[in-house]
Amino acid sequence: MRGFVVFIVAITVGLLCVFGFSSDDDSQVETFPLLNTDLVLEVRKKHAHPFLAEYDFKLVLRSGKTELDHANMTGDTGGLSRIEVFKNNETTFAFRDHAKTVCLNIDSERFKECDSVSLGKQIGFFDFDSERNWRFVSRQKEEKQ
Repeated sequence: MRGFVVFIVAITVGLLCVFGFSSDDDSQVETFPLLNTDLVLEVRKKHAHPFLAEYDFKLVLRSGKTELDHANMTGDTGGLSRIEVFKNNETTFAFRDHAKTVCLNIDSERFKECDSVSLGKQIGFFDFDSERNWRFVSRQKEEKQ
């Protein structure tokens, strides 16, 4: 019985440490400046599970320190962390993961779900690089390698 109580206390303390101290501040943030504007896209990758390599992704549009809009992407439950970046036209970008496509209109400064059929030119993607660092990889850099 004593061993069971020690087990329950250890699990409880471990879970409180993992979930009690987690916040949006522990997200990995990669930035993507939007051309010819003061807008910056942040892609936040946050651990979704305390013990597994599962992640939640969030797109955040910022102007300076002000958050203008955000959109949640599909979570990664193992090996599906890539978010492709497309430039549809001069004012619209699209971000596609394995299950969802979100468009950003720079003029309206808003995200909305959009059709993945009408995507423009792919300019890069957010993913793990060859050294297992999660970052933006431009299509031009990938083609040179």
